[in-house]
Amino acid sequence: MSKYFQVGDVTLWNPSHGVANLFYAQSVAMQTIAGVPSGIAADNGLDEHDVDVPVFTAFVGALVARYRSSNHPVLLALIEGFTATALVMADRAGVRVDALHGPVGPNVSDISLVGPRAGDDASRARLLELAESLSYGMPR
Repeated sequence: MSKYFQVGDVTLWNPSHGVANLFYAQSVAMQTIAGVPSGIAADNGLDEHDVDVPVFTAFVGALVARYRSSNHPVLLALIEGFTATALVMADRAGVRVDALHGPVGPNVSDISLVGPRAGDDASRARLLELAESLSYGMPR
């Protein structure tokens, strides 16, 4: 069995129930980090999660900006996989995530004295690399 994450009749992703339930639960939790709603609706009873593209785009952009502006290794590890997965969905929805482009400054609430330098291109490259590798395992 599987669930659909979709925009109208367009399927962005069709994972198994367990993966879909985990991703949705993480989207709820990630709203706290992003500071904006996710744009992913709860299961509508038909094993479908509707995605509001403009809201989802802002959500993914906020997560990417937070990721790129932090050097805290635990925060980065906690949000990296979810954010890369969301980037695949955003790409499939045909949207550009502006936070992937251009410089970002450090987020002073997530500073670590032992992490990498915040805001460098390595964080952007890491997210894009992970998103590309995940896309192969994300059936539509």
